[in-house]
Amino acid sequence: MTNTNQFNNQKVAELKILNDFINLEESIVPWATHESMVRLLRQKSEQLRCFQNLVSCFEPQQDKFMCGPSTIAMILNSIEKSKLFTRAKAITTSDLPIDKFAEKFARLQNRGLEKNFNASFKRFTQKNIFNQNCSKVKKLKELYSPPFGLCLEEIEKIINALSYKAQRFHAVPSLDINFYRNIFKKSLSSDSQYIILNYDQRALGQLDGGGHIAPVAAYDETTDSVLIIDVNPELGWSWIALSSLCKAMATEDKRKPRGFVLVS
Repeated sequence: MTNTNQFNNQKVAELKILNDFINLEESIVPWATHESMVRLLRQKSEQLRCFQNLVSCFEPQQDKFMCGPSTIAMILNSIEKSKLFTRAKAITTSDLPIDKFAEKFARLQNRGLEKNFNASFKRFTQKNIFNQNCSKVKKLKELYSPPFGLCLEEIEKIINALSYKAQRFHAVPSLDINFYRNIFKKSLSSDSQYIILNYDQRALGQLDGGGHIAPVAAYDETTDSVLIIDVNPELGWSWIALSSLCKAMATEDKRKPRGFVLVS
């Protein structure tokens, strides 16, 4: 009888795992699908302001440790672009940092370039955001040592150190899905606020992943899902059910829940 119970319990556990994966598959819609386009096209133009700015400044991560810096760079470039478009006060092009790595490479190829000529564009990159102030929070080389990458608090501190506003929200149990829904709907219809997600990919069925950082670009009310324009080139963009995303953000990182950062 004991063996029968053990067998039944094992089968129940296996069915639960299978059911969880089926639910996860249903909650994730890849970008390059008909359903994805349906969700995007039913949005009004004012609901896609965030999406339009982020797409024009998309910055894929250069390696597996740079999801945080690439997301930060993309969002800061988007903020500056939208400010210039609306003729609001913005950092002038001359104030933006130079891509030193690209500049050095260009000058190695042509040593005759004039001193005052910038071969690279002035913009934020996933490496040059680590200026003197940000390096007090975390140095670039420290991303490659345990605990690897950036945590939610470090993202907030780095953005603030770059003279932008950032506020982090940990996905604590006391916050229900309406809290996220209201903030996401409001922010994603704005061209002055952006959202950086910090979540565990494994909670979304992406078993080869772990802690991850990426921007969210749109919200679809009909399906209650958000569009993540993933900086990981292997995963690609996808619509994620908000309920699944909340669970993925509620996982722990350095003994604290993950969550999201509101940037402006």
